Amino acid sequence: MASQKNIGDLPEIHTIQPEPVYRPGMDLPTFEIIRQTDGWQVKGQAIERAAAMTYWEYDDAIAVFKGSWNRWN
Repeated sequence: MASQKNIGDLPEIHTIQPEPVYRPGMDLPTFEIIRQTDGWQVKGQAIERAAAMTYWEYDDAIAVFKGSWNRWN
């Protein structure tokens, strides 16, 4: 015959909290175009980062930059 257990004899139930998920912040693809005496300047966090990572001597890299630019317009 099975033994009877009292509620007080049962192990304590622990609630498991989910681990937080950290995601990198998304840059807003906003930018500002400023006319200067010697040309134009484009300012904005995402566009400046994309420009800094572009190898301007390669046509394929410039095409990728232009694709980003077109998506932001």
